[in-house]
Amino acid sequence: MAAPGLAACGSPAAEARFASTTSSPPASSRQGGLLRVGPLGDGGNYDPTTNLFDYPQMPLSSIFEGLTSYPIGRTQWRPLPQLATAVVKSADQLTYRFQVREGVQFHGGFGELTAADVKYSFERAAGLIPLYPGAPKASVSYYGSDFAGLQGVTTTGRYTGEIHFAEPFVPFETITMPFATSGWITSEKAIAEHGAQAGLHPIGTGPYEVVSYEANSHMTLRRFAGYHGHNRMLGARNAFDEIELLLSPSNGRSTGQALTVPIESGEVDFTDTLGALDVGLLAGDRSYTAYRAQQPLNYFFLAMDVRHRGLEDARVRRAIRTALDVDEINLANRVLASSRLQAPVPPQLETGFWAAAPTRRRDLAAARALLREARAESLSLTIATPNIAFTSGDPTAVMQVIQSNLKDVGIDVEVVQTAPDSFVTDPGRGALLWANFAGAPDPYYQLEWFACDQIGVWNYAAWCDKTYSSMLQQLGTTTDPIRRQTIAEQMQSRMDASCTTVFASEAVNFALSRAGVHAAFDGNGNAQLHGFYRTR
Repeated sequence: MAAPGLAACGSPAAEARFASTTSSPPASSRQGGLLRVGPLGDGGNYDPTTNLFDYPQMPLSSIFEGLTSYPIGRTQWRPLPQLATAVVKSADQLTYRFQVREGVQFHGGFGELTAADVKYSFERAAGLIPLYPGAPKASVSYYGSDFAGLQGVTTTGRYTGEIHFAEPFVPFETITMPFATSGWITSEKAIAEHGAQAGLHPIGTGPYEVVSYEANSHMTLRRFAGYHGHNRMLGARNAFDEIELLLSPSNGRSTGQALTVPIESGEVDFTDTLGALDVGLLAGDRSYTAYRAQQPLNYFFLAMDVRHRGLEDARVRRAIRTALDVDEINLANRVLASSRLQAPVPPQLETGFWAAAPTRRRDLAAARALLREARAESLSLTIATPNIAFTSGDPTAVMQVIQSNLKDVGIDVEVVQTAPDSFVTDPGRGALLWANFAGAPDPYYQLEWFACDQIGVWNYAAWCDKTYSSMLQQLGTTTDPIRRQTIAEQMQSRMDASCTTVFASEAVNFALSRAGVHAAFDGNGNAQLHGFYRTR
């Protein structure tokens, strides 16, 4: 089944309208010139420890680097060295010995990268030291959980050091170092100089440095003259002299067809996070190259707040799950039928995919019977999408489909277009919540947000299963892949039995570039500016 406006089912010609996001670039391409990108929502903070990007998205992934990284354009999640020449794990899996490359320079004249910068960056991100000299206690890293159990980092030489954990923490290898912004290395000198304003003056070691930034307007990146060049082993091209980013307020970014206006007018060369229908309208035009970058780690789902009156009864939640037509939901959300999920961990991950997850189809008779049994035949609920401005796909269309589906079994649903914060922060205040979560290449992260300590934050269902939460900790500290697989499957089974969530699909990043400009994406469909190149 194809997304509306894109392609007839099984049409090879239609499939050819989308450029590959995994093929290798040509051996030669044009160097130099200007790349214009946007519109992008301005995060307003480009500090690796407190930004809202969390993972390798533009422009941060072209400014900062980590000890390791996943290659561009590959779907296998095997990290390779980046700033490190080696990262070696001890037999007890509590210590990582590292050596950084000699001669790597920070932007802005902040000097050479040393092991001391690694120590500072990791301890800062873990919350073991202040965010900056004199920082108030309320100013903390957003991503301390990426370093669970970190005791500290010791330097053993100018370029060598040891990272010490109290117990093994597998996601440090699979997420923190190669994928998360929290694992990127910052300059201790730069943070000391910029202090609380460090997020507005990002200083990294990446191929591009920031030379101009105006909030909600633009950011200009320039190819860093002192760059070490080792990212080419990871698929980078570093092809453009400058990259100009068109920025807009995060809560005021255009939607729908308005997003394609800048590229159609020639104002930009690339834009992403577009609607499938809008890309489909231009995919056949030779003036553009269209992309359908799969985002297998990101997932769409419906959460049912178990503390909401009327949803406390598992039979009611099961009735709702049974009444939903997930294929229709995915069609409205403009994702491929092949992207459907039954559980949060996707098949693309080597560990954690629950192959035996139940495959459910809509059954109105069974749904009505469950509602009668629960004496909930006259039920009124609300549905909303928290942070709808940041939610990809077509959340409004999805909520309308869910509204229609549940009307068929006598449940009246009111669509709340702009959800108040209380729908998330106050368990029981919301009812049905549609969401799109970004994931990472480890089942720990896919499952983390449904633990008890996430209620009022990211656990939209307000579901608390202490066994599940305990198993999450085991998933993080267990190093045997077979045992981790078993734990992840059991966690997803417990979640499924609770009838608190309905997983719908993986996500897709639809994008356009002007002809002659070729975009590059990581294994999760995030555009990587340093991988872009021009052929004409």
